[in-house]
Amino acid sequence: MKVVSREMQGSGSYKDKEGGMAICAVYASDKTCTNVTATNNIVANAATNGYWAMAHPCAEENTNFYNNTVHSCGGQGVIFRGHVEGTCFGASYTIAYKIS
Repeated sequence: MKVVSREMQGSGSYKDKEGGMAICAVYASDKTCTNVTATNNIVANAATNGYWAMAHPCAEENTNFYNNTVHSCGGQGVIFRGHVEGTCFGASYTIAYKIS
């Protein structure tokens, strides 16, 4: 997947217009996105962040987002969002390199 910089017009609520993959992280409620996994993916050369994904609660095993790699992006490698309710979140098994 290659995401290039572009001019965007439209709603101000469009949060990740140049990111590689947004996985269940742009919703206001965790209930709107269930049973979604992203595993064994590579994002390269995204204009902003490579992944925007959900973190997992600290007490639970990471089963939804793992073995993903991001490289050569113009922003953050990975942005993790915690669940709407809770105070401790984890992220694991992700590789990011050549991030500017």
